[in-house]
Amino acid sequence: MNVDKFSQQIEKLHSEIQELLQCDRTKPNSQQEIITEAFEELDTAMEELLTACEELEVTRAAVEKERQRYQDLFEFAPEGYLVTNTVGTIKEANHVAAILLGVPQKYLVGKPLILFIAQQDRQSFSSQMNNLQEALNWEINLQPRRGTPFPASVKASVVYDLEGKQLGWRWLLCNISERKQAEEMLQQAYSELEIRVAERTAELVKANQKLLNEITERKRVESQLLHLAFHDALTGLANRAAFMKRLRHAINYSKI
Repeated sequence: MNVDKFSQQIEKLHSEIQELLQCDRTKPNSQQEIITEAFEELDTAMEELLTACEELEVTRAAVEKERQRYQDLFEFAPEGYLVTNTVGTIKEANHVAAILLGVPQKYLVGKPLILFIAQQDRQSFSSQMNNLQEALNWEINLQPRRGTPFPASVKASVVYDLEGKQLGWRWLLCNISERKQAEEMLQQAYSELEIRVAERTAELVKANQKLLNEITERKRVESQLLHLAFHDALTGLANRAAFMKRLRHAINYSKI
């Protein structure tokens, strides 16, 4: 019985009590006074019950408003939301989850979640499900009903009843294909950069070695030219230029 129908019945009963009270007041005797007093107490109780019903109606409206707010948040969330029981059977699914899994929203309910896990990840998923305690956040490949598997971020948290008993799990699914592609592109760019840096480093090492060889050769040639300037090319003995150089050096030394 809903609150509105119950309130109508209370109003009807309240009216009937008021009519009985009016009738009893026309019969003034001790028995009727007792009955009248009893009816008055009943009338008071009915008024209190009516007030409680009004308060209950206000509370019901507030709860319904919050329920609708939660339903709107659940339904129009930008990511996929699922609610499953303890064995992984889907009990609720929002619009985005239906799109991600490639199944009409109404047909998701009652399906095992593992049906939408890529084959290569099902064993890992089952293991995670058996070991779930409070919350979990990991990446896994989802398999839509029609289409190719795609990487997804999966978050799971426990759903409890009012007595603290576990009812199931709440799941948040997010397609991370674009993020993965961006990471792969970044990794590829980084690898290409490393290759280019290695190639450029090798080129610089080669150029540096070539320059070092040229400097060494230049010093050798300079040393050879200096030797040839003061020595005979055939005998290797000091020539006239060397003699004159040593003579000038000896004269300058003698003047000290």
